[in-house]
Amino acid sequence: MQESNEFYCLAEPRVLIICQNSEITDIDHFVVDNKMVEIGSGAKREQKDYKLTRYACYLIAQNANPRLKIIALAQTYFAVQTRKQEISEKEYSMLTEDEKRFYQRDLTRFG
Repeated sequence: MQESNEFYCLAEPRVLIICQNSEITDIDHFVVDNKMVEIGSGAKREQKDYKLTRYACYLIAQNANPRLKIIALAQTYFAVQTRKQEISEKEYSMLTEDEKRFYQRDLTRFG
């Protein structure tokens, strides 16, 4: 597993442990992209820009301090999305085989 100082700045060690124990490579989900930004005097300086997958966002949100408003909002978002998926799966399981085929066809056609 790749370990980097940039990653440690971003997430607490629990997120690294989760990736390691799940046999998931952290570098696939947490990418640091350094970019140049202009500062007040017209000069430029390097700034870190993090590119995260949905999985990375989920791990950070679930393992961060819920007292922070942004974390509380992220945790709520993921809870709502999980519930939506559960409902969708339940409704899907109630479809007939023909209805499932039409549903899959529509997903393929419309994304």
